[in-house]
Amino acid sequence: MSISLDKLQDLHDTDTASVYDTMHTNCKTGDLLGFIEMLCDTLGLNALFDVGSDTGRSVRVLLSHGKDARGVEPVRALQRQVDCSYQPEPRSSWSRCGRVGG
Repeated sequence: MSISLDKLQDLHDTDTASVYDTMHTNCKTGDLLGFIEMLCDTLGLNALFDVGSDTGRSVRVLLSHGKDARGVEPVRALQRQVDCSYQPEPRSSWSRCGRVGG
C-alpha cells in the first residue's frame, strides 16, 4: 500500500497540531519575518496574506507589528490551534479564527 506525500504531510500535521508551535520554537521564523517586514517597509506594503499559515503564529507576529495580515490554513487540526485573540475586526467575515468561508 502506498501513500501520497500530501496524505503523509496531512497525517503528520494532524498528529502534531496540538504541539506545533512548541515543536517550532527554535525555527528562524523571526529572522524571516524581520526580512519580510523590511521588504514591506521598503516597498510601502502593509497588507500580507500567509497561505499555509499553520497555527497563525506568523500572522500574529505581523499583526502585533502593525501589519494588515491574514492567513489561511487547509489542515483542520492546525486551524483549531489558531489563537483567536489576534483576529482583526470585523470577525463576521471569519468563520473560525482565520478560516474564510464555510
